Amino acid sequence: MLALPLLIMLAVPALASGQSLSTRAIEQINATELVRVRLVQGKRRTLYAPQADSDSLRYQTQKLNSRRTAVQLPRALPMADIAQIERPIGTHVVKGAIKGAVIGGAYGYLLCHANLPGGTCSAKETITGVAVVALVGAGIGALIGNGRKRWETIYQAP
Repeated sequence: MLALPLLIMLAVPALASGQSLSTRAIEQINATELVRVRLVQGKRRTLYAPQADSDSLRYQTQKLNSRRTAVQLPRALPMADIAQIERPIGTHVVKGAIKGAVIGGAYGYLLCHANLPGGTCSAKETITGVAVVALVGAGIGALIGNGRKRWETIYQAP
């Protein structure tokens, strides 16, 4: 009766330690300047200057010391501790610009029809107002979207 639980306990670490990265994933990790990992415990971390081999992920992290200078600390994570690895593939500039243009256009339309004493604009004034405020909104949305990265999963633990 005790043999079965003992075999299960011994088999689980063996399965976890058997995780390894594919050659394609190693190339993608080594070619990027940062990756985002989700650990088996559920924590998510961004790792800078990653270098991978088939069974571990090494990285450099910048930490400020008391003199406010950057110190490079080498680290390594075994693949058994990693549940997912993602790499950045761009930003949300386009999506932000579209959302900003739509919100700006709607706001421009409301401004045009709410602030005049007669309560209405001519068609030319409405189109101009909507276009100008939509362009401003698109610019603001693009700036906001540029600050958000898009991520692609390159490794998922089995």
